[in-house]
Amino acid sequence: MRALAEMAYEFLPLQDAIAMTRQLASARLLVVRGYGHTALPNPSTCASNYMTAYFRTGALPPKGTICRQNLPPFPPPAA
Repeated sequence: MRALAEMAYEFLPLQDAIAMTRQLASARLLVVRGYGHTALPNPSTCASNYMTAYFRTGALPPKGTICRQNLPPFPPPAA
């Protein structure tokens, strides 16, 4: 089993995701340094690759893995 957590998601703070992962015997936490409700609308190729590997083979990411979102959450201001 694996948990995926966004670092800046106020409804499930990172410390709660860490605590939940510790309570699940074989869980591994994959952290995405980003914003938003889920990782899907704010894609991270890094996280997607780990999720694909997990669903295909059951492979877990290394402990402490932190991925970044591909793009910033908001476009830069117009000049």
